[in-house]
Amino acid sequence: MDQKKVKVWGLEMSTLGLEETIGWIGRNNGTVYCCTLNEVMMADKDIKVRKILSRGGLLTMDGMPLVWMVKLKTGRAERVYGPELMEKLLITNYKSGIKQVLIGDEKNIRYFEKYGKYINLPHKDEFIESDYLRMVKIIKKSRARVVWVGLGAKKQIVVADELSKRIPDRVLVTVGAAFDFISGNKKQAPKWLRRAGGEWLFRLIYEPKRLAGRYGEIVLFVMSRMLKSIILNRFGHKTG
Repeated sequence: MDQKKVKVWGLEMSTLGLEETIGWIGRNNGTVYCCTLNEVMMADKDIKVRKILSRGGLLTMDGMPLVWMVKLKTGRAERVYGPELMEKLLITNYKSGIKQVLIGDEKNIRYFEKYGKYINLPHKDEFIESDYLRMVKIIKKSRARVVWVGLGAKKQIVVADELSKRIPDRVLVTVGAAFDFISGNKKQAPKWLRRAGGEWLFRLIYEPKRLAGRYGEIVLFVMSRMLKSIILNRFGHKTG
């Protein structure tokens, strides 16, 4: 199934559901970015992130606010939750013998190493050419077709993009905190709360220091964009 796209605050979001996204990954190469409002906000503030996401193969609706926005525009929208996508496809690929690589941090190695080669990256804000050469060498040697990237925020977006330039015949999927949720290193919100769009509150309670500032920025971003839309709708088309 070919993907249809809906523009949400400057980004072309895919309307494919979970199973359709899994099918797309099975048929295509390129980058898949599981997007929340945080990614949308980063793209609005950082032209580099915007350009990377704009040339991505697939931008899924990981965050419920994006689902609601697309549903308002089209009448239909399905969340493609990164941890659910990863867990389902990770196991399916493993059972089918499809090679895969996981790029994350040290604490998740023991859980995921049975599913494929695990690349433990050093803790630094930006990676250099030697880092990418090492990653590419491991991915090629493993003969992996699917590469899971769970580094968080901007870092994983940049890594997936840089790797896609060097190995365009693979599919790279950014899944954020999925590594930690699936491995059990972080508590995950109950399914009913995730469906209701309250996952942010659950995560804020457990990680207030790390997430309070980010969520505050997101609220301000959404309010400013909604106000801008109201102003444009009311006055933008007036002339003379």
